[in-house]
Amino acid sequence: MSDFTFSPEREPLTWDEIRIAVDSGQWQMFSRTAEVLDEYFKWREAALKSFVTVADELKIEVLGYISQVDANTGKLCAVRPSDPSHLRDKVLRLNSFPYATKPHGQIQHYVLWSLEELTEDQTEALLKERMPGHEFIHFVNPPHRKTIPEIHHYHVFCRSIDSGSAEN
Repeated sequence: MSDFTFSPEREPLTWDEIRIAVDSGQWQMFSRTAEVLDEYFKWREAALKSFVTVADELKIEVLGYISQVDANTGKLCAVRPSDPSHLRDKVLRLNSFPYATKPHGQIQHYVLWSLEELTEDQTEALLKERMPGHEFIHFVNPPHRKTIPEIHHYHVFCRSIDSGSAEN
């Protein structure tokens, strides 16, 4: 697991600070609250009691993979179904362990999970289609910050276009 998960809590980021962090690659600006980190570690510990990896749980629960008992560990592992129609190829959902943002409640942190890598244009089109009336900042964490490198996923910050005139 990446070291960043253990980094100290920092000041929550505003919309403009998120934009600066993403545009300049200053990934260290992002942090999670102590409470969110605690919840993450509890989830991870629970997941690893039942699944070979946390990626296995997410592939099964989020993307629709079939679960199978791993003969070596006795835990569940994800198996891609032979019929791809059972898979969910793109899933956009609120991040269960969001980065800290402010003002509270005005910026939402989603994760876009995908079976395949998406281009910038594909990601933009999907977000505009699924969340009209919102503006987005999205990115893929660099390799050293990925806690689930086995699954393509994109961090998506969004806010109502109307809130753009509020505090940034």
